[in-house]
Amino acid sequence: MPKGKNGDEKPKKSAPKNKAVEKADKTEAAMSETPNSAGEPKSVAKAKAEPGCDREQLDAQKLIAAGGVSDADNEDDNGPFEDSRIFRMLQGLKLSPEEAREAAVNQRNLLIESWNSRDELYRELFGEPRYVTPGPYAPPPVLKPEDVVLPEDEKEPGETGDPGNPNLEEQHLNILVYAPDPTRPYWTYVTAGLSSPWLQEAPAEVTGFGCEIMIKAKEDMPWAAQILRTLAFYILNHAGTLSPGVRIDLNGPIIPGSDSKLSNIFIWYPDDAPDCWYYLPSGGFGLFIAIGITPDERQFAESIEEYGTWCIQQVLRQMGHDQVTDPYRGTVMDQEGIGLALLKTKSFADNFRANVAYGSESFEG
Repeated sequence: MPKGKNGDEKPKKSAPKNKAVEKADKTEAAMSETPNSAGEPKSVAKAKAEPGCDREQLDAQKLIAAGGVSDADNEDDNGPFEDSRIFRMLQGLKLSPEEAREAAVNQRNLLIESWNSRDELYRELFGEPRYVTPGPYAPPPVLKPEDVVLPEDEKEPGETGDPGNPNLEEQHLNILVYAPDPTRPYWTYVTAGLSSPWLQEAPAEVTGFGCEIMIKAKEDMPWAAQILRTLAFYILNHAGTLSPGVRIDLNGPIIPGSDSKLSNIFIWYPDDAPDCWYYLPSGGFGLFIAIGITPDERQFAESIEEYGTWCIQQVLRQMGHDQVTDPYRGTVMDQEGIGLALLKTKSFADNFRANVAYGSESFEG
């Protein structure tokens, strides 16, 4: 059942305090202002033009100010790390060598603390992973002041927006894979790294890029991890993020080269992480899920004036799919009983919208 004015379910316990994150809970929008570029994945570029995904767009600068990184930072030679010992001074800060070394050590210590805290959280939510891809999966190594290389000693910077070599321990993005168990009869894939405090020296409202993404699948297959890597590629390279409500056209089957009818995904709140918003020593982040859908399922979501993503999630539940993505399932639009499910779901959304509008008018009047 939708809980907010725009139909998104709210976290049950913790809620972010800054306005940027509060707005993310109220909108079905792609939280990025990054323009399309030749190197941008088509799926993400298409998402930003989706009906229902461009209302009340979150100002990315608020997220950046709360702990992210912007392209403007990179334009002033504050780009990626080129060596595991390198520290780049943040934009506008004039630090002495001693201050720069101290800041680099503080940043690494925060990175280690946050890595350990997220790992503990994942163990509480999901248990022990069956495997991790790619390896290794371990906290970043401790950085000593004498090992810090200052900007004058740096090599040429990498591509603008690239947070660094993904093979370096402190910049590593992992995908943790959890096998089915009696309480969770599906495979679970979760990113670990998007919420890392890439350029933070101290705690902030939002840590890193403000999110981690997961997928549930019926079988252990490479496509799930690949979808997460595609989403992470966009987030890391364009200082963006994803929020519940956004719908994305993959421009092809969810398993490339297959006959899968699923060629779209949407982002929502996962049942496995009921609080939705969690805190690390470096700040808060949202744990969201990507769910595969067919073009006609997405068309139904877009036909709803508001709460379209909530509606398609409810329809999937009623038709027995919940939040598990089965790339070989058919469209729910062909299932027996779908007419009644669509009617009930849309009617509920219409009534909810009318009640909210009536309540708002009464309050304002």
